[in-house]
Amino acid sequence: MLGLRPPKISSAYAIFEGGGAKGIAHIGALRAFEETDHAIIGVAGTSAGAIVAALVAVGYSADEIYSSSTDNILRKLGYADPVEIIGRKEWNRFRRTIKSSKFVLIIFFLSQILCGISLFISAFRLFLVVPWIVSSLMAAFGLAISIVCLFFLGAWIWGAVRKGGVFDASQISDLVNEALRHKLREHYRDLGIDREIPDRVLFRDIDPNHVDSCIPLKIVVTNVTKGKLELFDQNSPDICVSDVVAASACLPIVFRPAAIPSYGATENCRFTDGGLVSNLPSWVFKDDKRQRERAEASKGGVGSIPIYAFSLSSGSTEKGNNFERNMKRQPRLTGLRETIPHFRQVLQASIFGSQAVVADFVSDLRVISIPCDLDTIDLDCNDARADKAHFDGWMAASQYLEQEALREEVTKEALLYIHREVSAEIRARRNGSLPKIRIVLIDPVLAGRQREIVGFRVIFGANMDQDADDRLELDPRNSIAAQAFRQRKAFYSDVSGKGPRTLGMTKYEHALLPSDLSSVIAIPIFPNSETEGNPQRVLTLDSSDQLLSEFNDRLFISKIQSLSILLSRLLIENTVKEAMEGK
Repeated sequence: MLGLRPPKISSAYAIFEGGGAKGIAHIGALRAFEETDHAIIGVAGTSAGAIVAALVAVGYSADEIYSSSTDNILRKLGYADPVEIIGRKEWNRFRRTIKSSKFVLIIFFLSQILCGISLFISAFRLFLVVPWIVSSLMAAFGLAISIVCLFFLGAWIWGAVRKGGVFDASQISDLVNEALRHKLREHYRDLGIDREIPDRVLFRDIDPNHVDSCIPLKIVVTNVTKGKLELFDQNSPDICVSDVVAASACLPIVFRPAAIPSYGATENCRFTDGGLVSNLPSWVFKDDKRQRERAEASKGGVGSIPIYAFSLSSGSTEKGNNFERNMKRQPRLTGLRETIPHFRQVLQASIFGSQAVVADFVSDLRVISIPCDLDTIDLDCNDARADKAHFDGWMAASQYLEQEALREEVTKEALLYIHREVSAEIRARRNGSLPKIRIVLIDPVLAGRQREIVGFRVIFGANMDQDADDRLELDPRNSIAAQAFRQRKAFYSDVSGKGPRTLGMTKYEHALLPSDLSSVIAIPIFPNSETEGNPQRVLTLDSSDQLLSEFNDRLFISKIQSLSILLSRLLIENTVKEAMEGK
């Protein structure tokens, strides 16, 4: 094994969404994770997110990828900015064509208005007011301008479509490959290993099973030839990493579909932007996460590993911090100036949308929305705008992680308080005798378009640090948590000696339960009262002894319900306070 990663406070998977030039905000978010000692143990991405993911996978830090004050990897490889990668002359020509196309569209719309006025005059026979010859000239002039505009736009679109795009992605592939080789060279030098760096870095060369300084990498690409999604990772050992990354970054029309020669000489497939099929591939680590969690649990380690998905959106943190102002703002299209950007945003959203429907089926997912003022093709933005996008990414991720830590701290303190109160009550009832008591908070897992409950997951607990069922996911139908939630009342279950089938669990899930677990009381938590509205979650009281007498005591159950309502209000108030303060 090559190299050892330093231990961090927590582990997480990271998914980077595609977004063209907006991808620089991902680097700011990555910096926030580094500052909070989150160890990223697997990365995935599409388009610009694929580039960031590939660099993180081989060990690049946020500062090494982008920093305005130090030499980042782009400058080390001899490029002043991203535009130099594809050619500044070609890029300037492309930008001029885009601006000209906008002007031509405006002229086209005006010519259509002129033709419309002429038709209106003819339809209502207003020749006494406007002479027939003037009306005819207006129609002829408008039609001629329309034809010229359509010819210009058609010629430009046909030129781009005929080639499949304006630019070739091979320069991106060469840059990413050189960056990967540069980092591998550093790893070998630091370890004193005399090994030749491959000319083209393959997935086997950065496989974490062989190079411990790397972490798993997954890239999503659209196979245009076969019309399907392709996922590349260490299970594709002979595939060139940079070719896959460049293919995933081939924004339609801007870049021509790319080839991946190592994919197979007989296939002759063409590939393009992975964002067309899955711009936020939140699902790619679902199986890896489960396997790793089981391995960690078997060693007595952390039972859950979060998946963080970085989703890019328009705007900035300055615009998004005022909660009340954003709630009052209503979008309106007041004219051509607002309408054209609106349609452009609709087009971008169709390609770079966060694809929430797909994300819904990943139950343990934490989406961090990162606002960014850059447009998708703003590769030539100045340093000030790039720094602003980087800052927005850092701010959004920092705020999210701060809020997450605060919610976790508040919840744990509240559960410890409930545990002390319940333990004191049981000790008093039993004349000083107290069995092992655990307080467990369980949330419903929602998925799909209809937000259906597909399970119940343990999220926090008190007095369960030594138990392996932390973050255990329970059956959505037969578990006691499901019964309490659906029937909106407290439930009691004697679990001593019962097998996994009786409890609605798999053998693996049943093995995670404490060996001394004897009974469970499950109580649904309502937001404001014992019966108002729908339950939000479930609180369970687990014990190493039978608690049937306590369950049959209405005063005892009422006290736990009151405490659970207090917990619910505390969490709601904390969330609202964060939103109002823009934390």
